[in-house]
Amino acid sequence: MDLSRAFRYAFDDAEWALKLAMVAVLHFAMLVFMPVLFLGLVPLCVLLGYMLVVIDNVRKKVAHPLPRWDDLSGYAARGAGMLPAIILYNMPLVLIACCMTVIRAAFGSAFLDGIALLAVFCCLTPLLIVYVAYTWPMLAHATSKYARGEPARVFFEVGKLSDAVNAVFSESMQLVLAFLLVNAVMTLLQFIPIVGQLIFFALYFPIMAHLIGQYARIMEKRDPHRKRR
Repeated sequence: MDLSRAFRYAFDDAEWALKLAMVAVLHFAMLVFMPVLFLGLVPLCVLLGYMLVVIDNVRKKVAHPLPRWDDLSGYAARGAGMLPAIILYNMPLVLIACCMTVIRAAFGSAFLDGIALLAVFCCLTPLLIVYVAYTWPMLAHATSKYARGEPARVFFEVGKLSDAVNAVFSESMQLVLAFLLVNAVMTLLQFIPIVGQLIFFALYFPIMAHLIGQYARIMEKRDPHRKRR
């Protein structure tokens, strides 16, 4: 996995400022409107659809993978098709976050609160690591297949996805580490007023899309269930 390339590639595009500005606006709108009757799902679907095009362009080694923003409705429709899968794959993470919130609310003592959270964290962390290590590459692989035209049911073909991830286990773990590093860097950037936050809004989705596109190229060579196109 070429992590540095994932951070740099967007700036090779002559229209990078306009394209990334639109990503930043939609990303910001997603976060702002999500608490309002989940209206943030609309810009999220558009961003997911845009990511799908980037992923497939990276897979096909297109010189400038970032597409123009000329098909918002098309991006939204494609992104909506994968939204249920993303929610389902991440449901355990959401449940753990909810569990932590309930624990914090249940204890009046900060000391007891800290002990309870530490105990839950120590118990769940090994399971969480295993879950993330397998499901993130599976979701990435399914996303790349969906990006190149396969139906949404590809997200739920667990056996085939698991076989594919196991076939490239080393590269799959590299992808997981790359995802974790990107999330860590982007989290730290948000502590930098304005500039760091703008970088986060503009680059998070394009970086993740490029990494998935790189993974798609690996899978094309070694996935035992790959359909030739």
